[in-house]
Amino acid sequence: YGDGLHGTGDPLLRAGKDRLLRVMELSAMTGAKPDLVPRISAGKLNCYLHILAARRRGHIVPDIRKGIERPKSLNSLRDMDKGGTIFYPRAGIFRDVAKCDFSSLYPSIIVNHNISPETMHCDCGDDSPVPGTGWRICRRRGVIPEGLEPVLERRLKLKAEMKASTGERRKERDLRQRALKNILVTCFGYLGYSNFVFSNVETKECVMHYGRLIMERAKGIADRMGLEVLYGYVDSLFVAGGSAERYDEFREAVRRDCGIELALDCTFRKVAFPSSGGCAPANHYYGITTDGEIEARGIAYRHSDAPDFIKRFQEEGIRAFLEGGGAELDEVYLGYREKLLGKEFAVGDLKIARSVRSGGKTNQPHIVAYRQLSEKNGFVEFVYTVYGPRPAGLAREGEADIARYIALLSRARDELRTF
Repeated sequence: YGDGLHGTGDPLLRAGKDRLLRVMELSAMTGAKPDLVPRISAGKLNCYLHILAARRRGHIVPDIRKGIERPKSLNSLRDMDKGGTIFYPRAGIFRDVAKCDFSSLYPSIIVNHNISPETMHCDCGDDSPVPGTGWRICRRRGVIPEGLEPVLERRLKLKAEMKASTGERRKERDLRQRALKNILVTCFGYLGYSNFVFSNVETKECVMHYGRLIMERAKGIADRMGLEVLYGYVDSLFVAGGSAERYDEFREAVRRDCGIELALDCTFRKVAFPSSGGCAPANHYYGITTDGEIEARGIAYRHSDAPDFIKRFQEEGIRAFLEGGGAELDEVYLGYREKLLGKEFAVGDLKIARSVRSGGKTNQPHIVAYRQLSEKNGFVEFVYTVYGPRPAGLAREGEADIARYIALLSRARDELRTF
Protein backbone atom coordinates (compact mmCIF):
# COMPACT_ATOMS: atom_id res chain seq x y z
CA TYR A 1 0.00 0.00 0.00
CA GLY A 2 2.96 2.34 0.35
CA ASP A 3 3.79 5.05 2.86
CA GLY A 4 0.72 7.06 1.92
CA LEU A 5 -1.38 4.85 4.22
CA HIS A 6 0.34 6.13 7.32
CA GLY A 7 -0.02 9.45 9.06
CA THR A 8 -1.74 11.88 6.72
CA GLY A 9 -2.25 9.44 3.82
CA ASP A 10 -5.36 8.98 1.70
CA PRO A 11 -8.27 8.32 4.12
CA LEU A 12 -9.96 5.96 1.64
CA LEU A 13 -6.84 3.82 1.37
CA ARG A 14 -6.48 3.95 5.14
CA ALA A 15 -10.07 2.75 5.61
CA GLY A 16 -9.49 0.05 2.98
CA LYS A 17 -6.46 -1.29 4.78
CA ASP A 18 -8.27 -1.26 8.14
CA ARG A 19 -11.13 -3.23 6.62
CA LEU A 20 -8.73 -5.68 5.00
CA LEU A 21 -7.02 -6.36 8.35
CA ARG A 22 -10.37 -7.20 9.95
CA VAL A 23 -11.34 -9.45 7.04
CA MET A 24 -8.01 -11.29 7.17
CA GLU A 25 -8.30 -11.87 10.91
CA LEU A 26 -11.86 -13.17 10.73
CA SER A 27 -11.13 -15.36 7.71
CA ALA A 28 -8.09 -16.93 9.38
CA MET A 29 -10.01 -17.73 12.59
CA THR A 30 -13.27 -18.98 11.07
CA GLY A 31 -12.22 -20.59 7.80
CA ALA A 32 -14.68 -18.43 5.84
CA LYS A 33 -13.28 -17.23 2.51
CA PRO A 34 -12.09 -13.59 2.59
CA ASP A 35 -14.51 -12.48 -0.13
CA LEU A 36 -17.39 -13.89 1.92
CA VAL A 37 -16.52 -12.34 5.30
CA PRO A 38 -17.72 -8.76 4.54
CA ARG A 39 -21.05 -10.06 3.20
CA ILE A 40 -22.21 -12.24 6.10
CA SER A 41 -23.31 -11.57 9.67
CA ALA A 42 -21.31 -12.18 12.83
CA GLY A 43 -23.70 -15.04 13.60
CA LYS A 44 -22.90 -16.71 10.28
CA LEU A 45 -19.21 -16.38 11.11
CA ASN A 46 -19.98 -18.35 14.27
CA CYS A 47 -21.41 -21.09 12.04
CA TYR A 48 -18.20 -21.24 10.04
CA LEU A 49 -16.11 -21.24 13.21
CA HIS A 50 -17.95 -24.17 14.78
CA ILE A 51 -18.26 -26.13 11.52
CA LEU A 52 -14.46 -25.91 11.29
CA ALA A 53 -14.16 -27.24 14.85
CA ALA A 54 -16.66 -30.03 14.14
CA ARG A 55 -14.78 -31.14 11.05
CA ARG A 56 -11.55 -31.27 13.01
CA ARG A 57 -13.35 -33.66 15.35
CA GLY A 58 -14.60 -35.78 12.46
CA HIS A 59 -18.26 -34.82 12.97
CA ILE A 60 -20.80 -34.54 10.17
CA VAL A 61 -22.60 -31.19 10.35
CA PRO A 62 -26.28 -31.19 9.29
CA ASP A 63 -27.69 -28.45 7.07
CA ILE A 64 -30.74 -28.01 9.32
CA ARG A 65 -30.63 -28.13 13.08
CA LYS A 66 -32.59 -30.74 14.97
CA GLY A 67 -35.10 -28.90 17.12
CA ILE A 68 -35.09 -30.62 20.51
CA GLU A 69 -35.82 -29.11 23.91
CA ARG A 70 -36.39 -31.24 26.97
CA PRO A 71 -39.71 -30.73 28.78
CA LYS A 72 -39.42 -28.51 31.86
CA SER A 73 -41.52 -28.06 34.93
CA LEU A 74 -42.87 -24.63 35.84
CA ASN A 75 -40.29 -24.40 38.65
CA SER A 76 -37.48 -25.26 36.24
CA LEU A 77 -38.63 -22.59 33.77
CA ARG A 78 -38.80 -20.06 36.59
CA ASP A 79 -35.26 -20.87 37.72
CA MET A 80 -33.55 -21.18 34.32
CA ASP A 81 -35.39 -19.01 31.81
CA LYS A 82 -34.00 -15.70 33.11
CA GLY A 83 -31.67 -12.96 31.98
CA GLY A 84 -28.45 -11.67 33.48
CA THR A 85 -28.07 -10.45 37.05
CA ILE A 86 -28.71 -6.78 37.84
CA PHE A 87 -27.82 -5.21 41.18
CA TYR A 88 -29.82 -1.99 41.06
CA PRO A 89 -28.06 1.11 42.42
CA ARG A 90 -29.45 3.65 44.79
CA ALA A 91 -29.70 7.17 43.42
CA GLY A 92 -26.88 9.48 44.47
CA ILE A 93 -23.29 10.56 43.92
CA PHE A 94 -20.40 8.34 45.02
CA ARG A 95 -16.65 8.90 45.26
CA ASP A 96 -13.64 6.74 44.37
CA VAL A 97 -15.54 3.99 42.55
CA ALA A 98 -13.94 1.20 40.50
CA LYS A 99 -15.78 -0.05 37.42
CA CYS A 100 -14.80 -3.67 36.74
CA ASP A 101 -15.83 -5.81 33.78
CA PHE A 102 -15.51 -9.56 33.32
CA SER A 103 -13.41 -10.22 30.22
CA SER A 104 -15.58 -12.00 27.61
CA LEU A 105 -17.79 -13.43 30.35
CA TYR A 106 -20.17 -15.60 28.33
CA PRO A 107 -17.60 -16.98 25.86
CA SER A 108 -15.33 -17.78 28.84
CA ILE A 109 -18.19 -19.61 30.59
CA ILE A 110 -18.84 -21.67 27.44
CA VAL A 111 -15.17 -22.65 27.21
CA ASN A 112 -14.52 -23.17 30.94
CA HIS A 113 -17.62 -25.30 31.52
CA ASN A 114 -17.63 -27.10 28.14
CA ILE A 115 -21.14 -25.98 27.22
CA SER A 116 -22.24 -27.29 23.83
CA PRO A 117 -25.42 -28.95 22.48
CA GLU A 118 -23.84 -32.42 22.37
CA THR A 119 -22.37 -32.13 25.89
CA MET A 120 -25.67 -31.24 27.59
CA HIS A 121 -27.38 -34.16 29.40
CA CYS A 122 -24.79 -36.67 28.19
CA ASP A 123 -25.24 -40.12 29.79
CA CYS A 124 -21.70 -41.43 29.20
CA GLY A 125 -20.91 -41.31 32.93
CA ASP A 126 -17.99 -38.92 32.50
CA ASP A 127 -19.79 -35.70 33.35
CA SER A 128 -20.03 -32.90 35.90
CA PRO A 129 -23.09 -31.28 37.52
CA VAL A 130 -24.41 -27.80 36.82
CA PRO A 131 -24.91 -26.33 40.33
CA GLY A 132 -28.50 -25.93 41.43
CA THR A 133 -30.11 -27.37 38.27
CA GLY A 134 -29.93 -31.16 38.27
CA TRP A 135 -28.30 -30.91 34.81
CA ARG A 136 -25.00 -32.53 33.91
CA ILE A 137 -22.40 -31.69 31.24
CA CYS A 138 -20.08 -34.19 29.58
CA ARG A 139 -16.37 -33.68 30.18
CA ARG A 140 -15.44 -34.63 26.62
CA ARG A 141 -14.63 -31.49 24.67
CA GLY A 142 -17.62 -29.96 22.87
CA VAL A 143 -17.69 -28.41 19.41
CA ILE A 144 -18.72 -24.92 20.60
CA PRO A 145 -15.94 -24.59 23.23
CA GLU A 146 -13.39 -25.99 20.81
CA GLY A 147 -14.35 -23.38 18.23
CA LEU A 148 -14.37 -20.47 20.66
CA GLU A 149 -11.23 -21.19 22.67
CA PRO A 150 -8.74 -20.24 19.91
CA VAL A 151 -10.67 -17.00 19.32
CA LEU A 152 -10.55 -16.14 23.02
CA GLU A 153 -6.84 -16.89 23.25
CA ARG A 154 -6.07 -15.00 20.06
CA ARG A 155 -7.98 -11.93 21.21
CA LEU A 156 -6.26 -11.90 24.61
CA LYS A 157 -2.90 -12.15 22.86
CA LEU A 158 -3.74 -9.30 20.49
CA LYS A 159 -4.93 -7.11 23.38
CA ALA A 160 -1.70 -7.75 25.28
CA GLU A 161 0.37 -6.92 22.19
CA MET A 162 -1.73 -3.79 21.61
CA LYS A 163 -1.06 -2.50 25.14
CA ALA A 164 2.66 -3.13 24.69
CA SER A 165 2.83 -1.40 21.28
CA THR A 166 2.62 2.12 19.92
CA GLY A 167 1.74 3.81 16.64
CA GLU A 168 0.73 1.77 13.64
CA ARG A 169 1.33 -1.61 15.25
CA ARG A 170 -0.92 -0.68 18.16
CA LYS A 171 -3.72 0.34 15.79
CA GLU A 172 -3.35 -2.85 13.76
CA ARG A 173 -3.58 -5.05 16.85
CA ASP A 174 -6.62 -3.09 18.02
CA LEU A 175 -8.39 -3.56 14.67
CA ARG A 176 -7.73 -7.29 14.76
CA GLN A 177 -8.92 -7.79 18.35
CA ARG A 178 -12.07 -5.76 17.73
CA ALA A 179 -12.83 -7.88 14.67
CA LEU A 180 -12.70 -11.01 16.85
CA LYS A 181 -14.89 -9.32 19.45
CA ASN A 182 -17.73 -9.41 16.90
CA ILE A 183 -17.68 -13.20 17.09
CA LEU A 184 -17.48 -13.32 20.88
CA VAL A 185 -20.34 -10.88 21.54
CA THR A 186 -22.70 -12.89 19.31
CA CYS A 187 -21.66 -16.46 20.13
CA PHE A 188 -23.85 -16.65 23.24
CA GLY A 189 -27.04 -15.25 21.71
CA TYR A 190 -26.78 -17.57 18.73
CA LEU A 191 -26.87 -20.60 21.03
CA GLY A 192 -30.60 -19.97 21.37
CA TYR A 193 -31.28 -18.74 17.82
CA SER A 194 -33.61 -21.14 15.99
CA ASN A 195 -31.83 -20.86 12.62
CA PHE A 196 -28.34 -21.50 14.05
CA VAL A 197 -27.40 -25.08 13.16
CA PHE A 198 -25.70 -25.56 16.55
CA SER A 199 -28.42 -23.90 18.64
CA ASN A 200 -29.94 -25.43 21.75
CA VAL A 201 -31.97 -23.30 24.12
CA GLU A 202 -30.73 -25.18 27.18
CA THR A 203 -27.10 -24.35 26.39
CA LYS A 204 -28.10 -20.67 26.37
CA GLU A 205 -29.96 -21.06 29.66
CA CYS A 206 -26.98 -22.87 31.16
CA VAL A 207 -24.59 -20.07 30.20
CA MET A 208 -26.93 -17.48 31.73
CA HIS A 209 -27.19 -19.57 34.90
CA TYR A 210 -23.42 -19.65 35.32
CA GLY A 211 -23.29 -15.91 34.61
CA ARG A 212 -25.71 -15.20 37.43
CA LEU A 213 -23.77 -17.45 39.80
CA ILE A 214 -20.50 -15.66 38.97
CA MET A 215 -21.98 -12.21 39.58
CA GLU A 216 -23.41 -13.35 42.93
CA ARG A 217 -20.09 -14.91 43.96
CA ALA A 218 -18.22 -11.74 43.01
CA LYS A 219 -20.62 -9.67 45.12
CA GLY A 220 -20.13 -12.07 48.01
CA ILE A 221 -16.36 -11.65 47.77
CA ALA A 222 -16.75 -7.87 47.80
CA ASP A 223 -18.97 -8.05 50.88
CA ARG A 224 -16.45 -10.23 52.74
CA MET A 225 -13.68 -7.76 51.88
CA GLY A 226 -15.65 -4.84 53.25
CA LEU A 227 -16.33 -3.36 49.80
CA GLU A 228 -19.71 -2.24 48.51
CA VAL A 229 -21.10 -3.24 45.13
CA LEU A 230 -23.00 -0.11 44.16
CA TYR A 231 -24.24 -1.47 40.86
CA GLY A 232 -23.98 -4.64 38.81
CA TYR A 233 -25.16 -5.20 35.25
CA VAL A 234 -24.77 -8.64 33.64
CA ASP A 235 -20.93 -8.62 33.48
CA SER A 236 -20.00 -5.29 35.05
CA LEU A 237 -19.57 -4.27 38.71
CA PHE A 238 -19.21 -0.81 40.28
CA VAL A 239 -17.36 -1.23 43.58
CA ALA A 240 -16.82 1.40 46.28
CA GLY A 241 -15.16 1.64 49.67
CA GLY A 242 -11.56 0.75 48.83
CA SER A 243 -8.22 1.99 47.57
CA ALA A 244 -6.59 1.10 44.25
CA GLU A 245 -4.64 -1.67 45.98
CA ARG A 246 -7.79 -3.02 47.60
CA TYR A 247 -9.60 -3.12 44.28
CA ASP A 248 -6.69 -5.06 42.76
CA GLU A 249 -6.95 -7.57 45.61
CA PHE A 250 -10.68 -7.88 44.97
CA ARG A 251 -10.22 -8.51 41.26
CA GLU A 252 -7.56 -11.15 41.90
CA ALA A 253 -9.79 -12.89 44.47
CA VAL A 254 -12.64 -13.00 41.94
CA ARG A 255 -10.31 -14.37 39.23
CA ARG A 256 -9.13 -17.17 41.50
CA ASP A 257 -12.66 -18.05 42.58
CA CYS A 258 -14.45 -17.79 39.23
CA GLY A 259 -11.67 -18.58 36.74
CA ILE A 260 -12.41 -15.48 34.64
CA GLU A 261 -10.46 -12.23 34.66
CA LEU A 262 -12.23 -9.25 36.21
CA ALA A 263 -10.58 -6.32 34.42
CA LEU A 264 -10.46 -2.77 35.74
CA ASP A 265 -12.22 -0.64 33.14
CA CYS A 266 -11.77 2.69 34.93
CA THR A 267 -11.96 4.39 38.30
CA PHE A 268 -14.26 7.34 38.95
CA ARG A 269 -13.44 10.36 41.05
CA LYS A 270 -17.20 10.73 41.24
CA VAL A 271 -20.03 8.79 39.63
CA ALA A 272 -23.75 9.57 39.74
CA PHE A 273 -26.75 7.28 39.45
CA PRO A 274 -29.68 9.52 38.48
CA SER A 275 -33.15 9.06 39.90
CA SER A 276 -36.13 8.04 37.79
CA GLY A 277 -39.49 7.75 39.48
CA GLY A 278 -37.88 7.53 42.92
CA CYS A 279 -35.28 4.87 42.05
CA ALA A 280 -32.13 4.54 39.95
CA PRO A 281 -32.70 2.56 36.72
CA ALA A 282 -30.23 0.06 35.29
CA ASN A 283 -27.56 1.14 32.79
CA HIS A 284 -28.09 4.82 33.56
CA TYR A 285 -25.11 6.64 35.06
CA TYR A 286 -22.46 9.27 34.44
CA GLY A 287 -19.17 10.12 36.08
CA ILE A 288 -15.75 11.74 35.86
CA THR A 289 -12.85 9.29 35.80
CA THR A 290 -9.54 9.78 37.55
CA ASP A 291 -8.17 10.78 34.11
CA GLY A 292 -10.70 13.61 33.95
CA GLU A 293 -12.81 11.97 31.24
CA ILE A 294 -16.60 11.72 31.27
CA GLU A 295 -18.11 8.25 31.02
CA ALA A 296 -21.86 7.86 30.77
CA ARG A 297 -24.66 5.52 29.79
CA GLY A 298 -28.37 6.06 29.22
CA ILE A 299 -28.32 9.86 28.80
CA ALA A 300 -28.38 12.16 25.77
CA TYR A 301 -24.61 12.73 26.02
CA ARG A 302 -24.12 9.13 24.83
CA HIS A 303 -26.90 9.07 22.23
CA SER A 304 -25.60 9.37 18.69
CA ASP A 305 -28.89 10.91 17.53
CA ALA A 306 -28.97 13.71 20.13
CA PRO A 307 -28.39 17.33 19.00
CA ASP A 308 -24.87 18.67 19.61
CA PHE A 309 -26.40 21.58 21.56
CA ILE A 310 -27.90 19.13 24.11
CA LYS A 311 -24.70 17.06 24.32
CA ARG A 312 -22.62 20.15 25.06
CA PHE A 313 -25.08 21.17 27.77
CA GLN A 314 -24.86 17.77 29.45
CA GLU A 315 -21.07 17.66 29.22
CA GLU A 316 -20.80 21.07 30.88
CA GLY A 317 -23.62 20.23 33.29
CA ILE A 318 -22.02 16.95 34.39
CA ARG A 319 -18.77 18.67 35.27
CA ALA A 320 -20.58 21.47 37.10
CA PHE A 321 -22.87 19.06 38.98
CA LEU A 322 -20.18 16.61 40.09
CA GLU A 323 -17.65 19.30 40.95
CA GLY A 324 -20.20 21.67 42.47
CA GLY A 325 -23.80 20.69 43.07
CA GLY A 326 -27.41 21.15 42.04
CA ALA A 327 -27.21 24.94 41.93
CA GLU A 328 -24.32 24.82 39.45
CA LEU A 329 -26.31 22.48 37.20
CA ASP A 330 -29.24 24.89 37.22
CA GLU A 331 -26.91 27.76 36.33
CA VAL A 332 -25.62 25.86 33.31
CA TYR A 333 -29.19 25.02 32.31
CA LEU A 334 -30.29 28.65 32.53
CA GLY A 335 -27.27 29.73 30.47
CA TYR A 336 -28.15 27.30 27.67
CA ARG A 337 -31.81 28.26 27.88
CA GLU A 338 -30.83 31.90 27.33
CA LYS A 339 -28.77 30.85 24.31
CA LEU A 340 -31.87 29.23 22.83
CA LEU A 341 -34.07 32.24 23.54
CA GLY A 342 -31.41 34.58 22.14
CA LYS A 343 -30.90 32.28 19.13
CA GLU A 344 -27.18 32.00 19.90
CA PHE A 345 -26.67 28.76 18.00
CA ALA A 346 -26.20 27.37 14.52
CA VAL A 347 -29.01 25.36 12.97
CA GLY A 348 -26.59 22.45 12.59
CA ASP A 349 -26.25 22.29 16.39
CA LEU A 350 -29.93 21.39 16.67
CA LYS A 351 -30.13 18.57 14.13
CA ILE A 352 -31.31 15.15 15.24
CA ALA A 353 -30.15 12.05 13.37
CA ARG A 354 -32.39 9.03 12.90
CA SER A 355 -32.50 5.93 10.73
CA VAL A 356 -35.72 5.05 8.91
CA ARG A 357 -36.79 1.41 9.01
CA SER A 358 -40.58 1.59 8.96
CA GLY A 359 -40.88 2.42 5.28
CA GLY A 360 -41.95 5.99 6.03
CA LYS A 361 -45.60 5.11 6.76
CA THR A 362 -45.99 6.86 10.14
CA ASN A 363 -46.18 10.52 11.15
CA GLN A 364 -43.26 10.50 13.57
CA PRO A 365 -41.14 13.68 13.28
CA HIS A 366 -38.18 12.01 11.58
CA ILE A 367 -40.50 10.26 9.09
CA VAL A 368 -42.19 13.57 8.25
CA ALA A 369 -38.75 15.08 7.55
CA TYR A 370 -37.65 11.99 5.62
CA ARG A 371 -40.54 12.33 3.18
CA GLN A 372 -39.27 15.79 2.23
CA LEU A 373 -35.91 14.45 0.99
CA SER A 374 -35.47 14.11 -2.74
CA GLU A 375 -32.86 11.36 -2.32
CA LYS A 376 -33.70 8.75 0.31
CA ASN A 377 -31.14 6.34 1.81
CA GLY A 378 -32.80 5.17 5.03
CA PHE A 379 -31.28 7.96 7.15
CA VAL A 380 -32.31 11.53 7.97
CA GLU A 381 -30.98 14.49 9.93
CA PHE A 382 -33.78 16.86 10.81
CA VAL A 383 -34.53 20.01 12.80
CA TYR A 384 -37.71 20.96 14.63
CA THR A 385 -38.90 24.20 13.04
CA VAL A 386 -41.95 26.42 13.54
CA TYR A 387 -43.24 24.83 10.32
CA GLY A 388 -42.77 21.28 11.59
CA PRO A 389 -39.83 18.84 11.24
CA ARG A 390 -37.58 19.63 8.29
CA PRO A 391 -34.42 17.99 6.92
CA ALA A 392 -31.38 19.77 8.33
CA GLY A 393 -30.28 20.80 4.86
CA LEU A 394 -33.59 22.59 4.25
CA ALA A 395 -33.95 24.26 7.67
CA ARG A 396 -33.10 27.95 7.71
CA GLU A 397 -31.66 30.20 10.39
CA GLY A 398 -34.41 31.66 12.57
CA GLU A 399 -36.93 28.88 11.87
CA ALA A 400 -36.07 26.63 14.85
CA ASP A 401 -38.92 25.71 17.20
CA ILE A 402 -37.40 27.22 20.35
CA ALA A 403 -40.12 25.90 22.68
CA ARG A 404 -39.47 22.35 21.49
CA TYR A 405 -35.72 22.63 22.11
CA ILE A 406 -36.25 24.18 25.55
CA ALA A 407 -38.32 21.10 26.38
CA LEU A 408 -35.47 18.85 25.17
CA LEU A 409 -33.02 20.90 27.23
CA SER A 410 -35.21 20.55 30.33
CA ARG A 411 -35.42 16.78 29.80
CA ALA A 412 -31.64 16.60 29.44
CA ARG A 413 -31.27 18.43 32.77
CA ASP A 414 -33.68 16.01 34.45
CA GLU A 415 -31.59 13.07 33.17
CA LEU A 416 -28.76 14.29 35.42
CA ARG A 417 -30.84 14.65 38.59
CA THR A 418 -30.02 12.27 41.45
CA PHE A 419 -33.02 13.20 43.58
